[in-house]
Amino acid sequence: MGQPLRLLHIEDSEDDALLVLRELRRCGYDVASQRVETAVALKKALAQEPWDVIISDYNMPNFSGTEALQVLKQSGLDVPLIYVSGAIGEDTAVAIMKAGAHDYIMKGNLKRLAPAIARELREAEQRTERRRAEEQLQFLAYHDPVTRLPNYAMFQKRLEQALSNEEDGKNRFAVLILRVHHFNEINNTLGYDASDVLLDQIGQRLRGLLPEYDLLACLRANEFGVFSPQIVDAAVAIQLAQTLLTALEESFTLDGFKLGIQASFGIAMFPDHGNSCASLIQRGRTALIAARKAFRGYAVYSPDHDQAEPQHLALLAELRKAIINNELFLHYQPKVDLASETVPGLEALVRWKHPEAGIISPDRFIPLAEQTGLIMPLTLWVLNEALRQCKTWNQQGLPLKVAVNLSAVNLDSEGLFEQIKGLLQSTAVSPSQVELEVTETALMASPQRAMEQIGRLKEMGLHISIDDFGIGYSSLAYLKKLPVDTIKIDKAFVMNMVTDQEDCVIVRSIIALAHSLGLKVVAEGVENRKIMELLKQLGCDEGQGYYFSKPFAPPELSARLADLRALLAGESQLSQSSPSI
Repeated sequence: MGQPLRLLHIEDSEDDALLVLRELRRCGYDVASQRVETAVALKKALAQEPWDVIISDYNMPNFSGTEALQVLKQSGLDVPLIYVSGAIGEDTAVAIMKAGAHDYIMKGNLKRLAPAIARELREAEQRTERRRAEEQLQFLAYHDPVTRLPNYAMFQKRLEQALSNEEDGKNRFAVLILRVHHFNEINNTLGYDASDVLLDQIGQRLRGLLPEYDLLACLRANEFGVFSPQIVDAAVAIQLAQTLLTALEESFTLDGFKLGIQASFGIAMFPDHGNSCASLIQRGRTALIAARKAFRGYAVYSPDHDQAEPQHLALLAELRKAIINNELFLHYQPKVDLASETVPGLEALVRWKHPEAGIISPDRFIPLAEQTGLIMPLTLWVLNEALRQCKTWNQQGLPLKVAVNLSAVNLDSEGLFEQIKGLLQSTAVSPSQVELEVTETALMASPQRAMEQIGRLKEMGLHISIDDFGIGYSSLAYLKKLPVDTIKIDKAFVMNMVTDQEDCVIVRSIIALAHSLGLKVVAEGVENRKIMELLKQLGCDEGQGYYFSKPFAPPELSARLADLRALLAGESQLSQSSPSI
């Protein structure tokens, strides 16, 4: 059976201990055991060695089974304890199981012991795996999955801590925002894997030049933040920026290819340039834009830099017109039922066809809309258009479910419930065909308000999904309370799960957790056949990603579904002979 079973035996009778060993060895176990019979000896053994299982007599002259269980609990160790004892009465047996014992076996019925140990070892392994996954999720709540550096949430948390310790203007510190130029071109030319390696190398190089008390964070794709609590003067912050920029001038090596990058820093000082976390980060970004426009490596924030804001205002004004003039359009991406290999529904994704600038990515205009009152009319436009399309598909005999994204701002709106209800009535689409996807971070922005709104929407008959699950790390206790139907695992965990064991453990644990709560699981980022097959083996309900289909316009639906059926039919034949992953 491989490694010996490490057995700690609490027993005053050497003969009884030998009987247990003989039974386990008869069942094929290679046992490495130690026998103790006092509390002192038990504490010492627990401290000195890792144990797979503890077997304890219940009635001993100098040490009771109840005391043994208390010593184990006080140690904080997660080791299964099985009582092997004489008759103790039904009431006592029930009481000790409630107190935390894992099983009770009569000494005259030792044949039950080996199966009980096998069961407890399996369950202990599952608990360990879940614990590792939860620890990993908790780590990723405050760290970027690519660079493993602190993320925006941690950066914000540290800034807020520094601001809360402020005393009468005595504290001063610097915030530096770094952005890598032409990052989209790097992505498009070298691919996402290479750009991830580049970001990781940039992070390592910068971290090696900063003192331990400075915080370096990856705020978003190509943007890093530095919080330096010891810098009290802008001139010193400039020196730091110059040092870091000089370090970035040396080329980076990606698969033997040398790549040079360009970057700029924006610098904001507390309290000169802002007295809140949001204002300091925003003004650091504003200074960064000014530095890039001036073809300089850095700039310290100045109120004059805010004159660049009219560009954002102009884009917002055009977005308002775009909503009214129907310059927006939707593409749809299928969700595939992995067991039946069918398409039960699609996710609606908004696009903007600007009359002069062409197609504008939602990454550019949705954050702007969220900062203003435009996010509500934008969301309602998307929902109305998706419902109209859903109605058309119904009339064509295609009763597909459609998913629409909601933002944190939407959840905070007083009129959300009535507006959605009105759109459902006007389009005559059943609420059961509509799924609202809410990101985990949006839920955690205002948990109580989110729970109230989601509860009302759920009562209406809508399906609710938690999007990008794993990135925001809502507590498991909170997840139990949410009236949701589905969890969508963020693609950051799915895309590398075949080659990354940690990601695979996280995905497996999320699936098990969701199913234990009666929730369906959708995996984003299904980019190839191996990912799909592994998700099937793990019991994932649905998959979504470019392997199945890119987002497409409604007229392409029939052709795309036919292509997808052909793909899945071919993969079904392949999977019959494919080895288990």
